[in-house]
Amino acid sequence: MNSKRFERRSGDQGFTLPVAMGMGFILMMITAAMLERARNEQVISSSRARSELSMAVTEAGVTRFQSFLDRQRLLVTHDLTNWQVDLTNLANNVGHCVAQTEAQAYSQQDWLSLPTGQYRLRDYRYQSQPGANDQIGIGKLWLEGQTTTNPSQASSLLAVEIPVSLTPTTLPALWATALNLDRDQKITGDVRVRTCPDPTGRVPGTRPENIALGANGQPMGSISATIFPWPQARPVPYHNLDLPPIDRSKVLPLAGDAPDAQGVYHYVVKSDINNDSIKLSASEKLQVKLQPGESVNLYVAGNLSIKGQILAIDAATKTLQPQQLRIYGGVDTKEISLFDSATITAMIHAPLADGRGYKAARMGQGLKGILWLKSWNSDHDQSRLSIEQAGSWADLEIPPEERLGVRINPPSSWQRRDVNNP
Repeated sequence: MNSKRFERRSGDQGFTLPVAMGMGFILMMITAAMLERARNEQVISSSRARSELSMAVTEAGVTRFQSFLDRQRLLVTHDLTNWQVDLTNLANNVGHCVAQTEAQAYSQQDWLSLPTGQYRLRDYRYQSQPGANDQIGIGKLWLEGQTTTNPSQASSLLAVEIPVSLTPTTLPALWATALNLDRDQKITGDVRVRTCPDPTGRVPGTRPENIALGANGQPMGSISATIFPWPQARPVPYHNLDLPPIDRSKVLPLAGDAPDAQGVYHYVVKSDINNDSIKLSASEKLQVKLQPGESVNLYVAGNLSIKGQILAIDAATKTLQPQQLRIYGGVDTKEISLFDSATITAMIHAPLADGRGYKAARMGQGLKGILWLKSWNSDHDQSRLSIEQAGSWADLEIPPEERLGVRINPPSSWQRRDVNNP
């Protein structure tokens, strides 16, 4: 009896040992799996944390870039690939300033620092796309953010679409790359200078008192700097009318001349041996007498020297209509001389011309319209030629993308993209 019980107990012991070993192995496997899972969860959690941080950096970069565009709105409607051309031309005309440095960094896709990482603009493109609420297009940007300077760390890429709208604005009365205004010269309207403001925010060559005051004592315009250029002058159309140099009184249109389908007379004014296209003494005048809906474009081949009058007159109402006469400077229009004795009602757009004002014994009524040119100096001879803004962007046929009223709106699309395949 005891012998059988002993044999059974011995058999039990022989079976228990493998079971115990198996259970131990299972527990080891479970423990290892749990440790691996914990490690994986830690890796995933760490990866997610880095990803979230890089996304936060990217979003901060987008905010920074939007702020830059809001300050330099003339860039909004230009692709990133064109910025470098603008900046190369800019370097020959103005000094170094913060806006230029920022634009240079974005255009070269440099990494820019943030407190928790860095970001760079991968691309920016503008697409004309008119829509509701004065929308004229969409600005599309691709911006990458990174947690550290090490490319192996987490990176994120956002594709953002920004609606671009147009706010109605008036044309600047005076727009140039450089100004040197006499203290007593008065401008009624806005003054824009393609330059960098000095550290105090003042625009070189100007004074606050250059802006005329209204009846209420308030300035009738403003002075500000922008590092990017004005719109290009209108090209000479294929079909036009030729005129010899204007050096004495004349009335336009000439008998027999016909406007185009839009009611515009296009005249190409040749230059004389001194490269003058229009040169009027104090007693001479150029009168442009037009019917309602008509206008004249003068494409001058050479320079301007005006002591007398250039008048755009509505033949029906006998009123002066500056917007009905546009004078465009050509590649050889290098000098524009306007005397205090002059009375001019015209819109002058000559981006390659250096302009000078000259004092005169008798004061005329100044210029009513716009004066856009490379530079303007009225201080050298103490000229007090007044400039009063008149006309609109549409009068110059300037497309919405090139106007000053461009503004950006909150993003309409915000999408995460693959950093390696945007």
